Amino acid sequence: MVVKMSRQSDGVSWRWLLGSLLVVFGCSCSGGSSSPDARITIVATTPVSGATDVEPNTVLGLSLASPAQTLTAADLIVTDGSNRLPGTVARVGSSAQWNWTPAGELPRNTTITVALAGQGIVAVFTVRDTLVSVSVELPLEEIDTALSWRNGRSALRTRNGRVFELLQGSFELVERFCTMPRGARAIGDGRFVGEEDEAGVHYIVRGDLTGNYDRVPTPSGRLLGDVNAAGDVVVLVQAFAGTPAEHGLWRLRHDGVAFELVGPLSLLGVGDRPSIEADGTVSIAWSDNGLPRLARFAPGDLAGQRYETGLDGAIQPMAFEVQYDASDDGRGVMAFLARSADQTRWVVRAARFDPASGLQLLPQELRSRLIGLAPTTTLQVADVTVGDQGSAAVLMTLASTSMEGLRTIRSEVVRVEVDDSIGTPFEVAETSYVPWPQGQPGGPPPLVSFGQVRTSPGRAEVWGMTRLPSSSPMTLKLSRPNGTHSTPVYSFASNRNYGDWAFTFDDSGRGFYAVVEWELLGPLIGTRIVVLE
Repeated sequence: MVVKMSRQSDGVSWRWLLGSLLVVFGCSCSGGSSSPDARITIVATTPVSGATDVEPNTVLGLSLASPAQTLTAADLIVTDGSNRLPGTVARVGSSAQWNWTPAGELPRNTTITVALAGQGIVAVFTVRDTLVSVSVELPLEEIDTALSWRNGRSALRTRNGRVFELLQGSFELVERFCTMPRGARAIGDGRFVGEEDEAGVHYIVRGDLTGNYDRVPTPSGRLLGDVNAAGDVVVLVQAFAGTPAEHGLWRLRHDGVAFELVGPLSLLGVGDRPSIEADGTVSIAWSDNGLPRLARFAPGDLAGQRYETGLDGAIQPMAFEVQYDASDDGRGVMAFLARSADQTRWVVRAARFDPASGLQLLPQELRSRLIGLAPTTTLQVADVTVGDQGSAAVLMTLASTSMEGLRTIRSEVVRVEVDDSIGTPFEVAETSYVPWPQGQPGGPPPLVSFGQVRTSPGRAEVWGMTRLPSSSPMTLKLSRPNGTHSTPVYSFASNRNYGDWAFTFDDSGRGFYAVVEWELLGPLIGTRIVVLE
């Protein structure tokens, strides 16, 4: 501890210093003694330290040394290896027993650490893995969208526009008569935000499972950017669309009826999805002369703030595909592709943003690839997602083309934890397609999906569902702070054909996987839903 003292009065300064040390280290002097019971001590926990396969809905029991001691949520630090888990504490009667109840179920397949601010770690246990539970049939319907909410609710939309909620516990499908766009995003409790086109106009659609519905046209017909937990949305109008007065970031609050320009910017070729925080602050990242830049506009500040990260000697100022995201509290992560200083490697680097300290480059690389190793293979930074507690997932793609013209895109994920440690990249999905022949009219054909990537609502965990064109089972791959994990979740039947498929999950790892099934060379059977819990 470093203490700076004033020279106004040496006597006052030393008395203040002595008092400070007594507060920090304790004192048994007469007149200022501190009761031994004032220090909180946990003597036992349930689950006990070392327990395995703990149920996700477990309430943590804590036995204090004395009934005179009082425990608060601020005293207790419960983490999953990176994120601090929110929860509430309550005394059991007037005893020394206290319970900590997590805000949501404990995340599956994680190691939970329980610590007390003044005592240190008191217990470490692991939560059981995701289980393949039951199979639910939805006859004669083809799924096209699946989504989950933070409280465990989940629903699906079919190609016919019908919406079904999967009830927890009973695993029943209940039809909800509401208008949900394909690819909608879940917000709040049973609410969603999506997009649709009609008569040449692009709309943001807002609705819920009870049937409420409205839509607002987007500025210059631009696509939706980020959506925060409340349902506020942001749209970027780049310099090739609209008028100069319309260029920049536009915001629509969840209770608003029209977009408003909140961040005037004239940008071209920006691939970053603009971000919006809980208070309505919006941000966007891009490359300017090879340097990654960040602009952030707080409510009422049309001038905004600009940030740039200093580059260390390991990389050159040649940043491409800059991606950025921020959590609702304003903490963010930027990832970008650059070249190594010796020009032999492509490297992916990251920077952490904090509203109080600005943008700071992280020293460790996220990924690298030799330049010229395979000219047909390219490394790209595709997206960044930051969770409620500050950890982030960076999605990267490696695209390659075979001699036969088959284009394959492998999606990889690397985690940036709250303490800025970098995880190991791992593949979560693969997609392949054959490009259109030279001179063929129209755009490229639709992708033949061998995998999908989804992100949890609040924890910024990327899950990938991978399957191969064979009898191999489908595998669920997920990113957790304690590493990568894979679970087989679906097996093919030899007497059926398979069509579209989708999956969804909440922050604890509960959700479902659904696939469209057809009789072999025959009619549509429907959608089979495999519940994960």
